[in-house]
Amino acid sequence: MIVIADTSALNYLLRFQRFDLFEVLYGRIVVPVAVREEMLAAGAPAEVRAWAANFPPWVDVLAPKRIDITLPEKLGSGEREAISLAIDLCADLLLMDDQAARIAAEARGLVVAGTLSLLVQASRLGMLDFAAAVEELKALGFRVSASVEAAMVRLSKL
Repeated sequence: MIVIADTSALNYLLRFQRFDLFEVLYGRIVVPVAVREEMLAAGAPAEVRAWAANFPPWVDVLAPKRIDITLPEKLGSGEREAISLAIDLCADLLLMDDQAARIAAEARGLVVAGTLSLLVQASRLGMLDFAAAVEELKALGFRVSASVEAAMVRLSKL
């Protein structure tokens, strides 16, 4: 399974101290070069910078062969590389939260999931309490509408 991760899911799960979920759920993940650069930026949280400076062996850092020039200009470089790399590698899953980026990725036929989807998977496997995890993420600045949160809570209980 080829899973590409954008910055947001990585940042939140690192700060939530559950980055192990990536390896447990997916085995390996691929991080675009621009995402690694965003994680190493001076403004990134210290724990994110430290992790990105020394990725675990189950993380591969790759650059896309080319950037899809038809992607909306408002997307960040990490999002643009993540989508382009997912196309290059025929990825099974693209992890990203930004709505505009998700729309652009889905328009290109990519399967997209966000941080909450990953938490639903982990909850279904008994690895965490979904509602408690969402509250912890919100305390870290994660934003989610009440309707999306309610829908994801329902999914976590299936």
